[in-house]
Amino acid sequence: MCCPAKKAEMLELLSVLDKNNDKKVSVDELKEFLEQGRGTTLDKDIVQKFIDKHDKDKDGKLDLEELAECLAKSEVKAVLECLDSNKDGKISVEELKTFLDSANCILKREDVEAFIKTHDADKDGKLDLDELVACLS
Repeated sequence: MCCPAKKAEMLELLSVLDKNNDKKVSVDELKEFLEQGRGTTLDKDIVQKFIDKHDKDKDGKLDLEELAECLAKSEVKAVLECLDSNKDGKISVEELKTFLDSANCILKREDVEAFIKTHDADKDGKLDLDELVACLS
């Protein structure tokens, strides 16, 4: 996990979700949390699929690290959507350079190209969600 503040935030969320205090979030715990205040019920299979997708150790529950990774990925996805001006699901050199320039972080095009090349696992010249998650985590 990246920093103490983020870890404290994740521990607080885990304490809210984790009703039986086993330091993990079960399907039922997540389902109950998501249904609170909504007046509707969620399909348990949908919640199970979500947990299965993010459950790295395949124990059927999300631990602190899995929960943090899951939330971090959704945050990175929001960043990707913001930077991805042509909506192709990837960040190009031009998109990243335009964003950096607008944030007054002026870098040479070659530096932006080198950054993308370093983190571009599939060598397509752009960063997709998984590549962006890997380089930001």
